[in-house]
Amino acid sequence: RAELVGEVDQHLVVCVHCRVEVDTIRRTILIYRHEERVELPVALNAKLQQALEQAYRAGCRGEPEPGEA
Repeated sequence: RAELVGEVDQHLVVCVHCRVEVDTIRRTILIYRHEERVELPVALNAKLQQALEQAYRAGCRGEPEPGEA
């Protein structure tokens, strides 16, 4: 398990896409724990689902940001 954690940490150093994903998930969990549940308007929910599906299909390319190692 510790080896896997180390591999994930190393990947996050070079992959900005995954760093954003992890940060977003962490923030979402914090918000969910401390806020009331809010229902999104149908149109916004559909737009969000579409954006998430596009991001999922694009996948992680593991490309470092310019200037990163």
